[in-house]
Amino acid sequence: MQLQNSYIFLDNTYKKAVPKETKEPDGTIHLVTPKDVRSFVLASFPNLNKNGNNSNRYRQEYRCSITIEPNTCNVTFLINKVADITYLDVLVDGKLTTHIIKCLEYIQDTLFNSEIRKYFIDIISYDTVSEYFCNKIYPKLNTLERNLRKLLFNIYSVKFGNSYFQATISTTIQDKAKKLINEDTKATRSETKKLYNAQSNEEAKTIDYIRQFFYSLELGDIKDWLFTDTCNEYDKEAREAFLNKHKDLSQLSDNELRTAFQDLSPKSDWERFFSYKIQLENAKDILDQIRLFRNKVAHAKFFYRTDYEKCNKLISDMNKAVIKAIQITEEEDFAKKNNEHIAKSISSVLEQVGDISKKLAIAFAYATQWSEKVGSVMVQAFEKYQKYDLSPLIKGLQLLSTYFEPAQTDALEEPTTIEEPTTIEEPEEDTSTESEDEDNTELITT
Repeated sequence: MQLQNSYIFLDNTYKKAVPKETKEPDGTIHLVTPKDVRSFVLASFPNLNKNGNNSNRYRQEYRCSITIEPNTCNVTFLINKVADITYLDVLVDGKLTTHIIKCLEYIQDTLFNSEIRKYFIDIISYDTVSEYFCNKIYPKLNTLERNLRKLLFNIYSVKFGNSYFQATISTTIQDKAKKLINEDTKATRSETKKLYNAQSNEEAKTIDYIRQFFYSLELGDIKDWLFTDTCNEYDKEAREAFLNKHKDLSQLSDNELRTAFQDLSPKSDWERFFSYKIQLENAKDILDQIRLFRNKVAHAKFFYRTDYEKCNKLISDMNKAVIKAIQITEEEDFAKKNNEHIAKSISSVLEQVGDISKKLAIAFAYATQWSEKVGSVMVQAFEKYQKYDLSPLIKGLQLLSTYFEPAQTDALEEPTTIEEPTTIEEPEEDTSTESEDEDNTELITT
């Protein structure tokens, strides 16, 4: 496996003037040759071997082995001289990437710790070491940003619902995010309308804002809005509610006034929603440092071992705190929201029951009044006719009912016969009494 770093060395026009010759006490004169990059390379790595097979007269090639215990890598220095500019490529062969990176680090540190920068201005045109550490830290940055985004979505959606992106975030940041979202979703807006049954482009835009708002903010934007004191509409409503409840503030104690002042004063969203969940000192500074490191990684800038170690520590601390905050949000905020929702539903049902009860009470009152009137009339009627003798009328009704009784049939229908079994059985003794036969005969001949 081979990796390389590439450098360009330009003449340092700010270097101190160097005499062209020196003179000894005995009168001997020494000519001072100007410094070049090759001389610094040879001085820094004295065991270099020159490749004599190089046919390019403007290119010089040197090779050596460098051991970074316990691993050894083979190194090639390619030096191209173009007028007064020098181009240097350092190629390292090794078994593992980690071995090569350590060797490249050693070569760069050794070269830059010489006096080469007093004479030349260096440009690292290709930085493999930074590339290695950027690639190593990026997945961790990626995980942190996604966890942080989840926390933001959870907290703001559970508190403010569909309007979460308008609740406490400044219009400046809103406009920036909306602009980016509109650019990203313009080509798919018709599909959004179809999928979500939106009736207009504005409705489709709102849906995209809801779905993607926190995806369109950088860490710098998040830091600015989280840690900036504001007074939003919800704060104003809370202040008005407090003043309406307490018309005479002089009736409140000093402690109550102090608490109200703290609660109703402008504050940042970090204080409102995050500080009691993320127990991390200097969270704002940590987030800002991570942001600066992220910019280096995102734009492929210098990012060396010390940067990686520091950034990795910051990311680890912040990520643990964010994950803990997500757990608190899902355990406490979600439960609180459900309790509020249930209480609101019950209150709504009770209001409906109350309305029905009122209507039933009115209806019952009318029914009671009606029954009282009917009862009064019946009592009066009963009292009126109680003085009359109604026995002749009752006897007449009885005779009339006898006259209309239905006549009996002349004979009973023949019963359906049932075939006797083929087996002959002994006849059972007739246990019926004579009086019963007489009753039956009489019934038939009547």
